[in-house]
Amino acid sequence: MSILWDEPVHEADLMNFRKHMMMENFQRGARVSKIVILIELLLLAAATVIYFLRIDSRFLFGEYISMYLLMLFFNLIFLLAAGKWKDLTELSSSQLNRLETGLTVYIALVMTWGSVLTLLDQKLYGQPVAFMLNMITMSVIFLLDDRRIKVPYACSVLMLAVGLPFFQASTDIVIGHYVNLSIFVFISWLGSRMLYKNYYSNFMTRTLLEQSKILVEKEAEEIKDMNAKLDLANRQLMELALVDDLTGIPNRRSFRNFIDSMFTFDLKPETVLTFLMIDIDFFKQFNDLHGHQEADKVLIAVADQIHSMIRNPKEFVVRWGGEEFVYCAFSENTTEKEIAELTEALRAKILSLQIPHRVMSSSDFLSVSIGASTIRAVGTIPVSKGIELADQALYAAKEDGRNCVKYLRDGWAEPIHIG
Repeated sequence: MSILWDEPVHEADLMNFRKHMMMENFQRGARVSKIVILIELLLLAAATVIYFLRIDSRFLFGEYISMYLLMLFFNLIFLLAAGKWKDLTELSSSQLNRLETGLTVYIALVMTWGSVLTLLDQKLYGQPVAFMLNMITMSVIFLLDDRRIKVPYACSVLMLAVGLPFFQASTDIVIGHYVNLSIFVFISWLGSRMLYKNYYSNFMTRTLLEQSKILVEKEAEEIKDMNAKLDLANRQLMELALVDDLTGIPNRRSFRNFIDSMFTFDLKPETVLTFLMIDIDFFKQFNDLHGHQEADKVLIAVADQIHSMIRNPKEFVVRWGGEEFVYCAFSENTTEKEIAELTEALRAKILSLQIPHRVMSSSDFLSVSIGASTIRAVGTIPVSKGIELADQALYAAKEDGRNCVKYLRDGWAEPIHIG
């Protein structure tokens, strides 16, 4: 079964439908049973009054009292069952089958009871009201599938059809009952099927909507997770794009970002930019002598030493290219003494690595030459000027024998030796 009644559904969905339908039957039936019990008590009282006042000698007191008590018994049992089985979500398939069978038996008894009462009524006023009332009530209130609903219908209709000629003396009335009740039974059956199928369709529609909602939420969560992973991957790619692959320190693109971000702040007029252009002495000869692998180790070690000089967020170290590195710092009122101390400390840290390098004349160990410059931070254009000055100072340091520092300040024409 399905919404279209010609497509299979998942067994779990069908089981879930049966449980919900059973709970719906208990809830509906419990409300009706309370009303029926009240009516039966009133009928018992009325029957007692009729009997003792001898209002109608045709009234079968014993039979009617027995029928009313029987209906009371049916509905009390049903109320007890409905009170016990309020939650059927954890019910097994076999337990659910027993409950469905029990409900089918209850409906069959009530509808057959209506047939029997209708036969008794033939001796009083000849109307099939009890049969019709019970059939339409059971058809409208309770929901049963096509297979189970046939049982109460068959029992009640068969009881009335067989017994009617024995309790109704008029052949015309019997024939009239057969014709009218046949139409009524067909309409009741049709109404019960329409209600059942409508309930089924609504339930399956809600189930599909809930499943679709869960799938949408799951997909949304997966998309969210995927987007988070993509964001992380993008950040990692961005970091990789801003980091030198070999040394792990920032590259020139990252340096441009640093400069741009610093100039977004409201820098004080006395802020100056200090640049150190650092070059490993005789690196090409080292590479030729020891090979690329050892040369790469040297670059990494030197980069680590230079990067360790950073003390605050206003300082930056970048691999400029090949064996060249640049140190940049934004500061206020930087003195030549401070620059001298910084550059000398850096030169000493590189020497402290004690990497043998026999090609050099000034030292047996690997060293660096440093060109320093300072320039006022009045815009991004002077940055290139500061780097140019540092590069000129570096050239002067190399000309002066390497393993030393030269300094140029904006406005100074000649290199100044520090230390």
